[in-house]
Amino acid sequence: MLGRRAVLGGAALAVPAIMATVATPAHAASGEQTLTVSVPNNTVVATGPTVVTATVIAAGGAPKPGAVVTFQAPAGASLSQTTVTTDGNGQATTSLDLQTPWRKPGSTVTVTAICESKTASVSPTVLGSNLLQAAGVLTQTELVFPSPVVQASASDSTGNQILWRLALLQNGQVWGQGFNQHGQLGDGTTISRSAWAPIPGLTNVTQIAMGMIAAFALRSDGTLWSWGNNQSGMLGTGDNVSRATPGLVSTLSGTVVQVAAREQTAYAVMSDGTVRAWGANSLGSLGNGLSSGASSSAVTVVTDASSPLSSVTSVAAGTSFCLARRSDGSVFAWGYNAFGQLGDGTTTNRTVATPVPGLGDVTMVAAGPLNGFALLSSGAVKSWGENSNGTLGNSSMANSSVPVQVTGLTSGVAQIAAIGSRGAERTSAWALMTDGTLRSWGYNDSGQLGYGSTTTYRTPGTPSRPSGSPAVSRIDAVQCRRGIVVLTTP
Repeated sequence: MLGRRAVLGGAALAVPAIMATVATPAHAASGEQTLTVSVPNNTVVATGPTVVTATVIAAGGAPKPGAVVTFQAPAGASLSQTTVTTDGNGQATTSLDLQTPWRKPGSTVTVTAICESKTASVSPTVLGSNLLQAAGVLTQTELVFPSPVVQASASDSTGNQILWRLALLQNGQVWGQGFNQHGQLGDGTTISRSAWAPIPGLTNVTQIAMGMIAAFALRSDGTLWSWGNNQSGMLGTGDNVSRATPGLVSTLSGTVVQVAAREQTAYAVMSDGTVRAWGANSLGSLGNGLSSGASSSAVTVVTDASSPLSSVTSVAAGTSFCLARRSDGSVFAWGYNAFGQLGDGTTTNRTVATPVPGLGDVTMVAAGPLNGFALLSSGAVKSWGENSNGTLGNSSMANSSVPVQVTGLTSGVAQIAAIGSRGAERTSAWALMTDGTLRSWGYNDSGQLGYGSTTTYRTPGTPSRPSGSPAVSRIDAVQCRRGIVVLTTP
């Protein structure tokens, strides 16, 4: 059974309203006056008001009204009142505002109360967010995370922009928010919600992946867990039974080192360098030599009838196709290829893994719904596939079945990511530069490129971060039209 609960940010935390109290000193039993100070749930938001309460108990054990309490806040923070007289319940209340929206989630601050000869302190955990999303411009998400976000993603389910989101925290917890009709938020219900809430019992997670309406979590012990809709055997359990809580992907044997998913197909890179796939097999997306059907059990991706694809370090899932990077820097691809998204110079679907010619020094691959991207060791970016909205970033609107150079990105790129709705020609692409700046291009109907407009960009431009925000540390792909996920340095 999995361990303790965990959650991710949103409009409000779904936790009970308990009071965390620290008292210094506490000698009620000896007949001395006592002073305690507390904040709700022992948490404080990075910016905005948080109530702080001091309680004075007289020597006889009764609340002490009329006592003067002085509050001390962390440097740079503000208090609505610094000196407050206790009420009939012996309580004095003030409001604390840290005024630091980019303070590291999970850090602590100390608030002190002084009354006569007594001093008491409390050190609440900061709820914040190092997560940005593009909705016209890059904006910070709700300040609710008790630990920095290290990976985040989103899906619009059936392409209708009904979103659900997941985020992995540095403490190994996973949080979710949004559409939940199929239990994809993993909380044991099928109730959708606007507030972020934890996936109960899911701990020690190192990576997450999302399909259309199913999700996956890779744990530190190398096991893979899944939940949500199990149409086409997407959960990898050997059956088609959906579930609203995480369970083991039971048809996998061995240690998983990476997971990827899109639509109704999932992939796992194993510690021996092979790749397993399960779920829908649209046009050869499982890479097992078959062109249709589905498998609720994990199968091995092959390069021919009997040879497993080997030495794989990472995979990226597109719509009914997949890209795999090998340890020698080469790239293999399989599945749907009508737009040249396999990069092999053809538009022929492939049921087994096939080399992408001309790519031998790749450090990272990314996939949009109908496009492929490769980051080279030189820091350059190549792209291929569907291009009706300038997704390839080469000034053209023509598709390409072979890798082409993204204009202006010949060096200095640290990471790449692609976003787009299921199976549509509506892909946007992003690059994180080694100097911490961002580049984005492609489809932009919802302002997902972060420029404050809905203009399509055929070549990369430079969106701005919010004023005062830390440097960007990571960009993550999402399966929806409403913007990239950007993580700042916590």
